[in-house]
Amino acid sequence: MSATEPPPRGAGESGDGAEREYVYVVGGRNRGRTVAVVERYSVSEGHWERCTSMRTSRGSHGVALIGGQVCAVAGGGINSNLSSCEIYDDQRNVWCELAELNTPRHALACASGDGALYAVGGWVNGNFCSGETERYDAAQKRWVTCSAMQVPRRLHGTAVLDGKLYAFGGIDDSSTTPLRSAECYDPEKEQWSLISPLPRVGDSKAGGCVSCCAVGAAVYVFVWGQRLLRYSPASDSYKKVSTLPLKEWYGFAVTTLGEDIYVVGGSSQGAWTGAMFVFHTTSGDWEELPKMKIVRRRCGAAACAHPPTTCPLSVPLSKTAAEPLKEEQPPKVVEESVCQGDSKATAEDGVGGDEEQLCCVEAMFGPLSLWLRSIREKGRG
Repeated sequence: MSATEPPPRGAGESGDGAEREYVYVVGGRNRGRTVAVVERYSVSEGHWERCTSMRTSRGSHGVALIGGQVCAVAGGGINSNLSSCEIYDDQRNVWCELAELNTPRHALACASGDGALYAVGGWVNGNFCSGETERYDAAQKRWVTCSAMQVPRRLHGTAVLDGKLYAFGGIDDSSTTPLRSAECYDPEKEQWSLISPLPRVGDSKAGGCVSCCAVGAAVYVFVWGQRLLRYSPASDSYKKVSTLPLKEWYGFAVTTLGEDIYVVGGSSQGAWTGAMFVFHTTSGDWEELPKMKIVRRRCGAAACAHPPTTCPLSVPLSKTAAEPLKEEQPPKVVEESVCQGDSKATAEDGVGGDEEQLCCVEAMFGPLSLWLRSIREKGRG
């Protein structure tokens, strides 16, 4: 196990002028520790490398692209919910400040498309679910409040398709089972409307905590621990596409490159994993890829292509980037090679805890789980 962060790498070092495609995995929780670690996977070279860590450790945060750059939004920090946001400048290999959200929260979802970046829902200070929707206004460099979702939720998935924003599943404050409800935001009408709910699994009334992304004319909905669905806005219907490649896989992140969807991190059968798979939407096949070096769950992922740069391996924070919080100590991170078998996902999951596992307990045990939740909340103090 190594507690020393290796030197960060610059963005593309071959110098041949060709664009490189990368899958970035940002922050998350590493065996109960909230981390700022950033790794990226080179699609062409098939290996992982470390980038400069974020200024702030965060998990259960949102990650999306804005202007072709990776943006990390809010989330749970080491001591509290965050409103801070930061953006990665791959040309200089630094993280810079972005305007803060109006409402600090974690377990939110972020999505971008058609020039818009949204932060949707989440859990506010561990007290209540939010339906708040904010859109980043790049011209004014601030977040603008939009209409709230009809159903406040957390641990849900979002995606932008044809200018509209979709939200699926998650958990609300009153349910003893994960939500099946889904809704769509039309920015021209500035309103949310309900769409077809997630399909049932057998006799279960539960929906699920989900991750989402848009490819082509559909939204792909990854229901944690269950299956992959494809939602068609044209027919307002779902089709089961596949089971997940790992059993009881929760807390992972998804992102797209072209028609491929990358799924990474999380926990499988209670053990933390650095696994990454790519789902080829054209063939319907899964392909296993090399694992991340640092096992994480509740991380965020984004994929992009950019030209190589010649920035040095280690770049100090620029004047436009805030200094790391003084009270934050760089947490020890555990590499995949030492996490096999003994790295169980536990309630030491920072601000927010293991909600995706708790929601499954609620689905099975109903009212009993409410008592368990109340005991758990009291334990937080």
